[in-house]
Amino acid sequence: MATNTEIGARLGLAHSTVSRMRTGERVGSIRTLQRISREYNLPLEEVVDAANKALEGNNADWVRLMDGLGADAETAEPA
Repeated sequence: MATNTEIGARLGLAHSTVSRMRTGERVGSIRTLQRISREYNLPLEEVVDAANKALEGNNADWVRLMDGLGADAETAEPA
């Protein structure tokens, strides 16, 4: 599994920001959501939907999405 530092480097974020995003404490800006979509070949709609749910207080989908980034970091190729 990729570390917060590795994911942060890929997304242009500090490892501490990625850490807060992985726990659902923080959701990224629209620019960050676009980077996640592009870098990990995820539909932008899926990323935005998970982020919106997290902002509404249900961060389960967001946390699952962020956990998946770590699991897929070794095999995902940028779009």
